[in-house]
Amino acid sequence: RKDIKNDGSCSYDPILNQLTISKKMSGGTSPFITNSIDDLEIYVAEDAKITCRGNMMELNRNTTITGPGKLTLTTNITAQYGINCFGSILTIKNANLALSVPSQNAIIDSTSEKGQLIIDRSNLEVSGKISGFMGGITLTNCEVVEPAGVRYNSSTGSLVDLSGNETTSFITKANEIYYDLYVGCKQVLATNLEDILGKDECSYDPETKTLTLKKSIVAKNCVSIENVGIDGLIVKTDSAVGLFGHGIISQKNIILTGSGSLSVYPYFDAIEILDGATLTIKDLTMDLHGNEGKGIYGKGNEKLVVEGTAKITIESTEGAVCGFGQGIELKDRAIQSPAGATVKDGTIVKSDGTVATEVTIGAPIVNLRVAGVGVTSSNQNDILGDGAASYDPTTNTLTLKGSINGNDKQGIWSNLSGLTIRMATQEAMVTSTGSAAMVLRGNTTIQGPGWLSVKSTSNNGILVSQGATLTVENITLDVLGGGQYGSGICGGDYSSKEKLIIRNATVWASSSSLGAIDSFHGGITLEDCSIMEPEGGQIKTNTSGVPYRIVDKNGNMAKTVKIVAKPSPADVNRDGTVDSADIVAVIKEMPDGDKKADVNGDKVIDSADIVAVIKAMK
Repeated sequence: RKDIKNDGSCSYDPILNQLTISKKMSGGTSPFITNSIDDLEIYVAEDAKITCRGNMMELNRNTTITGPGKLTLTTNITAQYGINCFGSILTIKNANLALSVPSQNAIIDSTSEKGQLIIDRSNLEVSGKISGFMGGITLTNCEVVEPAGVRYNSSTGSLVDLSGNETTSFITKANEIYYDLYVGCKQVLATNLEDILGKDECSYDPETKTLTLKKSIVAKNCVSIENVGIDGLIVKTDSAVGLFGHGIISQKNIILTGSGSLSVYPYFDAIEILDGATLTIKDLTMDLHGNEGKGIYGKGNEKLVVEGTAKITIESTEGAVCGFGQGIELKDRAIQSPAGATVKDGTIVKSDGTVATEVTIGAPIVNLRVAGVGVTSSNQNDILGDGAASYDPTTNTLTLKGSINGNDKQGIWSNLSGLTIRMATQEAMVTSTGSAAMVLRGNTTIQGPGWLSVKSTSNNGILVSQGATLTVENITLDVLGGGQYGSGICGGDYSSKEKLIIRNATVWASSSSLGAIDSFHGGITLEDCSIMEPEGGQIKTNTSGVPYRIVDKNGNMAKTVKIVAKPSPADVNRDGTVDSADIVAVIKEMPDGDKKADVNGDKVIDSADIVAVIKAMK
């Protein structure tokens, strides 16, 4: 089957039911080809000539002759016919066939059993009669070159000329195959698929509906790409390509994709989508300029989808992205600029509600990561999928409900300004083995109540950078920095002025090699708390470029620091919590007991102090 004649001339594929002819063949007994298989396809892969000493083909079952190569059939004077269909249907489709028979019976049905001949978009050169097809002879997508006025005679099943005589010469020319797609105002045809414009700028594959852009296209006073009727057209480029003309217009669903980049410099709108179609931009980098017009424009009932790794930069005079009444869908993409821009009624608008004329769409800008996982709208309610952390963008609050193990990544990395890290559990840990446990690049508040341990075995426990201020309040915070260059709580940029504020909090900070609390060029402030360790510890002022840090009584950098919150006057029993036990403590000291029960400071222990405790409990 793979090589029927052992010369590479022909093969048969039973799965496709296809006989492929690839080379010249000759000789053999008559008939040269006999088919008794239903719906056999004879595929002519390249120009080939078959010569034999008798009848050429006997087709006992429906058969199709097709393929790009030209098949020339010649036989000698002893042949009774060239092709005999014996009551079957012969379809000659998208083929090039030349047939010459001395007996003049070129293509016939000798049975009178209503055999049919269908000629579809094919080039035929037949020398001899075409007759006996009582089921009909059909010509589609081709024109008759000769003879003039040829027609089908139903009484004989033959092709006859103007005089009613059976034709002895019949020539057809296939109509051009065309597609409802224009590039630079030139229609895509079967004859120009490989090089539509003639300079290897682009090609089209009708099987995959893919228009491949290889080079830039200059289309003066023309639409660069106009898709009139190909639904699901794919426009792909893996190169850097520019379109200079009237941009892209599509009346059908269209996908712009590829690993390359596409720049559009139109006279008016860059991309216009019509008739309810969907534009999908996937993985492509695009630079669009809506000179005296719009960037990406829908007429009102269209849809825009941006997905994959696509990045789109748009400059326009009338609107960057507008008119998509069926919606703008950003799949793992986001509006990067202008800041605060949103989608409203199928249009990208600025924060003030006006239409944005300059827009960048790309990867979501991740300003918060937990254990290396970027926080997005899809995971913000359970960032790691284990219930340990959630983020509320409306209050800019990261809530810790459990411990965070960053492993070789930061436990928490934030580029947010005004972030609050809030404890929703009594104890939690944030750890890292290969980086700082926390990196805070914007003003941040770590807030209790509860106990939070932040530890890195190889770097800073908490790194504050980019001039940010870290405020620690109403919490017990235990911070450890490890490795050769790991401080406990560290201000990171010598050119910036990071600040540390500890307010009514207890903080243990330590480092295996550097300062426990170090490098804050903007200052360290303690409110309602004091340094307990080291003995005589103090905040060293910033002199001669030396940052603020906590040192011991001799001025040496402290590797271990303990800062203790001053107790609330309402915490009468000094257990760290203001509750009903403190009311009991006040009652026990009434009227002349321990002065610490004088909550309101009026030097009398009475019911007024109980009221003060109750107020503090709220």
